[in-house]
Amino acid sequence: METTRPGQPDVFDGFLAETLSLRRDHDGPAVATLVSRCLPAADRAVLYVHGYNDYFFQVEMADRWNAAGFDFYAIDLRRHGRSLRPGQILAFTRDLHAYFEELDAAVSRIRERDGHRRLILSGHSTGGLTCALYAHHRRERGTLDGLLLNTPFLSFRGTRLTRTLLRRVVPGIGRIDPRWVVQKDGGPEYLWSLHEDFGKGGEWEFDLTWKTPGGLPLLAGFIGAAHRGHEEVRAGLDVQCPTLVLTSLRSGGGAEWNPSYLDSDAVLDVHATRARAWGIGQDVTQRVVADALHDVILSRPEVRDRAWGWILDWAEGLGRRW
Repeated sequence: METTRPGQPDVFDGFLAETLSLRRDHDGPAVATLVSRCLPAADRAVLYVHGYNDYFFQVEMADRWNAAGFDFYAIDLRRHGRSLRPGQILAFTRDLHAYFEELDAAVSRIRERDGHRRLILSGHSTGGLTCALYAHHRRERGTLDGLLLNTPFLSFRGTRLTRTLLRRVVPGIGRIDPRWVVQKDGGPEYLWSLHEDFGKGGEWEFDLTWKTPGGLPLLAGFIGAAHRGHEEVRAGLDVQCPTLVLTSLRSGGGAEWNPSYLDSDAVLDVHATRARAWGIGQDVTQRVVADALHDVILSRPEVRDRAWGWILDWAEGLGRRW
């Protein structure tokens, strides 16, 4: 359905960026940014939600969805990417449910203003966790027709002691002092595997102030927010729409650079992710993508081509149900 959409030219040619004004939250004024690139007469759309320390930069993702006949939207959540304002802490939140406000605003514009009859919500990592929670809490409204989760952050990774601390100790500290620093810097290695400028095999270009390879502290308030989201998933969600979950075949990474950063998930425990994912809803399909990175669609070309084949086959299967 063709319509006039508000917004300014985005940092990427051919896209529009629309600022969404939000209520002031626990960390001050907040905005989100809805990015879009639409076809002349599509009635189905995809809304993409990025992960932690992340923003929308994957133009190839929009290319793939547009070529398949979907209008493409992405949202930079509050304090991420285009939505970061001076004085704010990059990527910080104390409650994943706070993001429901900008998701509601985006869905309203996509559905009601822009006239799309069908909508797939797609999320990566922390964005995948947020999308799963959103789909569960909005299930009675018939808001979504499909849920696509790219390595969703459904549990903590680490030794048994580390996971116990993250689940039982740090959230309590976060309630008292949300900005208490749990970890000063997570290390740059995963970002090295993605960005073309580091000479480690990455092929992507993105803004290193919006998706930073170092210097971003992990705060207790965010850990508490993630833990509460994990507990909701562990208790079982009731997502009504069909759900596709993508994960890498294996986890890798480590304290120092090594080859596993180029062919495995260097961030999450993929086995724990797959186990938790079955409890998201009534219609869950899982695909394991060999040699995939943490962000599956940023893997090397032959790997992401395989993943996109599964994604678009699943999406077309939804179309036959519609």
